[in-house]
Amino acid sequence: MPQIKPATHEAKGHLYYHPETIHRYNGLDPYWTVGSLLINEFDGYADIQTVLDGEHFDISLNYSKSGFAPRPHDDVEERLYEFELHLQGDGERKCHFNISPRFPEMQHYETGDGISVAFDHLDAREGITVQFQASNLGLDEIPTLLPRALQEIAEAAGTSFDHQYFREPQGGRIEELERYVRITREWNRKLIQQGGLFDRMTMLLSNQKGTKGEYKWDNEKEVGYNTRMEFHSASASKLVPHHSYGKQLKSYLPENPDNFDPEDALYHPKLGVLFRKSLNSSTSLRWCKRDELLDEIDETVINVLHWADIPVDIGDAANNDGSSGSGGGGNTVFVADDHFGVRPRAEAVPLNEDPLPRLEAEQDHLLMTVLRDMNVSDTEIVETVATDGGQPVDDLAESSGYSLSTIYRALQRLDGVLENREGHVRFVSQKIAEEIRGIVQSAEHAIESAADRAAKLFDIEVNQSANSAVSRWLAEYGAEFIPPEGETDRGKVRIDTLMSEYKGAPQPTLQEALDYLYHAWISDNRQRVDVDELLVEVDLARGEHYCAPLKTLR
Repeated sequence: MPQIKPATHEAKGHLYYHPETIHRYNGLDPYWTVGSLLINEFDGYADIQTVLDGEHFDISLNYSKSGFAPRPHDDVEERLYEFELHLQGDGERKCHFNISPRFPEMQHYETGDGISVAFDHLDAREGITVQFQASNLGLDEIPTLLPRALQEIAEAAGTSFDHQYFREPQGGRIEELERYVRITREWNRKLIQQGGLFDRMTMLLSNQKGTKGEYKWDNEKEVGYNTRMEFHSASASKLVPHHSYGKQLKSYLPENPDNFDPEDALYHPKLGVLFRKSLNSSTSLRWCKRDELLDEIDETVINVLHWADIPVDIGDAANNDGSSGSGGGGNTVFVADDHFGVRPRAEAVPLNEDPLPRLEAEQDHLLMTVLRDMNVSDTEIVETVATDGGQPVDDLAESSGYSLSTIYRALQRLDGVLENREGHVRFVSQKIAEEIRGIVQSAEHAIESAADRAAKLFDIEVNQSANSAVSRWLAEYGAEFIPPEGETDRGKVRIDTLMSEYKGAPQPTLQEALDYLYHAWISDNRQRVDVDELLVEVDLARGEHYCAPLKTLR
């Protein structure tokens, strides 16, 4: 079935223009022509309305004073102008262009200091840099709108604008690009709720060496008003092996969410994936690689939905009975707005395996391995950090009664669980911190037997594969295995994910989850009788609470 097609929301970058050998003009001729058109024909400000390809546009052109000094032969006093071109189309389709001259040895108009500009790496002697900031426009629309807008302004003045000018950029850089889909609030909970995809991604990536990221939320105006999870370029391949760009995942509502009813598209949140220079070692992307970037962003959008068990195929997003949902056409997941339509992508992107169960199993295995080998001093140091959340190395030595050399040796043995970051000792990830605190704060919190307790907690052996089928099931459904306390106790699985009895609902079905658990248990070479008698505790979406043997619920 066809996959949903994300839409472009925001784009920001630069385009470079200079003449090639086939062109019969100098590099700054387009710049001087724009200046002459604005100053001589419009006295410094142009404002017109026109129609381009059936769409109404308001177009304005004015100028601002730059910090660039003119060359000795330029007929300009004090400093050069930059030209500001703004287009406003239907709805929120808009773009702002800043048109600025470029030539060798540019200087500041006051100090005379040399100015380094992005144009410097090009072979051209002189030309023009155009900075753009666009909303709800396709990337390839942006360079086509620039010359057409200038030609419309020239036509309104009764003159002409050379068709060679700004015909095609000779290069450029992309600093930001966001693509998005809009989904219903019900489905969006799978992304932003506690234990949802954003939460799990943050916890698990935070323990991966070389990664960097941040998780923020703003619920002041509305729960789910703005939730952001970002990761830098080094983290991208941890999620999808062939990805290389750092991104921000965003779930957000409009500025005033109370103004909209459930029937209004803006009542429902956007899921956006944003490429940003600051998440990629402050490096923008070459304009010629824009299609590669678009594909990676779309693949991220669709896989994030897929990992959260949100349908990504338009057909799968429909009600079973074909009735119309928020997005129309039987769709119950996606919500069309003025700029995002529930339309198919021309080519499907690969659906990658959810990396989070693997990352979680790796951390579980690491945790149990380290706990198994701890000595007395390691145990007391871990207990101290678990209790107070971490402290400077000197304070930890004082509070634990151990020497600094003992603390540093313990940190070496506990690598992967504790870290010394700029002199402050803390757990390497939120997930490991929570697991350790749970053990320390329990009634049986003696960590001497923590390896056995952890093995029971995760229902896997220390030397077992970190990617066992049951481990993946526990991670996927936010479930917890509670081991039997005695020989007659059955043991219990508590499922924290809200379940449904019916297919087509936003929640996963109980039948599917239990079938998955049953087959995962058997595939891990466990006894069938054990899983049949296992107690399952779960809440259903319509309000029921069950705690019964698995065999009676399947």
